[in-house]
Amino acid sequence: MTPTAATPRTQPGPGRLRRRARFALAACACAALVACGGGGSGSAGVGTGGTGSFAVGSINGLGSIYVNGVRFDTRAATVTNPNAPAGAAVPTAANLQLGMTVEVRGEINANTGTGTAATVVIASEFKGPIAAVNAGANTLTIFGRTVHVTPATIFIAAAGLAQLQPGNVVEVYGLPQPDGSLRATRIEFEAVSVAEFVRDYPNDRFHVEGLLTALAGTAPSRTFSVAGVPFNETPTTTVTGTLADNTEVTVSFAPIAGNPPFDAVAVRVESRSFAAGVGLAEVEGVVTNWDSAAGTFTLQGFPVRLGDGVVFEDGDRTNLIDGDRVEVYGNIVNGVLVAREVEFEYEDHRSPFEFAGRATCVATPCGNPSGSFTVRGITIEYDNTTRFVDGATRDNLNGLRVGVEARLVAGSNPNRFVAIRVASEE
Repeated sequence: MTPTAATPRTQPGPGRLRRRARFALAACACAALVACGGGGSGSAGVGTGGTGSFAVGSINGLGSIYVNGVRFDTRAATVTNPNAPAGAAVPTAANLQLGMTVEVRGEINANTGTGTAATVVIASEFKGPIAAVNAGANTLTIFGRTVHVTPATIFIAAAGLAQLQPGNVVEVYGLPQPDGSLRATRIEFEAVSVAEFVRDYPNDRFHVEGLLTALAGTAPSRTFSVAGVPFNETPTTTVTGTLADNTEVTVSFAPIAGNPPFDAVAVRVESRSFAAGVGLAEVEGVVTNWDSAAGTFTLQGFPVRLGDGVVFEDGDRTNLIDGDRVEVYGNIVNGVLVAREVEFEYEDHRSPFEFAGRATCVATPCGNPSGSFTVRGITIEYDNTTRFVDGATRDNLNGLRVGVEARLVAGSNPNRFVAIRVASEE
């Protein structure tokens, strides 16, 4: 069954514990560097036991949010969505949802490895009509680009690929893959057709984010491609920043059902420099511009250099080539991410989602072998495979402050989560 116009548009396991420990150790090292005068001045939060931090990834937990397995408190964060339509309400922390790809700036507590977000920028890869759906291969195609759906892809207002059809308009969040495709972390159904999208959201635009290539001609009539999609600049195109090949940009254009090239309404060059005060960063992406002699490359447009004694996981330096998907952790030195650890990402992501907050039993008490409870407004089921630890039990669950790891039931609508582990945080 296809979603209809009436469908509303909505806005720690061992690996994650290891990842948080990395952040804590790196934060300690960065704070020590600053304290000794080797890292300059102005790093946010160093005087309070933290260090300025930056993370790029998808939201894989709520309470406030988890990004790349690290919990960031977003209660005082400024949230922005540069792709929001004209006149849209200013987003808040309450608008941050599972599967959204974000950039987080703030500080990391050196003692706990948890963070406090100062700013969160929401960034979807594209919004537009589906050209093709291949349920057997778990892919769909938008603007000629392949989108891979995994068991961890969050669907909003649609129960997986089976409910989507060519012509439906969707917004896709995700992470680029080595072959130029996208691994979707969140897919939001917008409208049954382009015509319905134009009718229901008259101020909205389609958009594509990615690497600008094939720039040719002179302003204001240049041509270029973004993530492989061809565009025309026109005299009315608004350009923010300086266009150049191999820069990360977001281009918006009128919602039409035709084929490219599209006339760009606006082109925004995305900043790929680390803000002053950022001392620690983690970025996930695809390696480009690898220079083996210098030990340098770029990751989602950010400059990276391998540090002395860098630790590799699931590979080594000899495996590092353009097109590899990696996560890099390290310190910022003179505007460059100096890698302390590089983790190769070969596997399909099936990492559990995480939630933190007070549990409210849907049926009180939660003493039965199977049941459900809510945390942060998310309903989480449990059964006889769920592990209750650190003092949490089925009998005392109601009202208990908990940390939960849960798996997503693929293709469920609304999204169903089943708890793997429930721990007391009292």
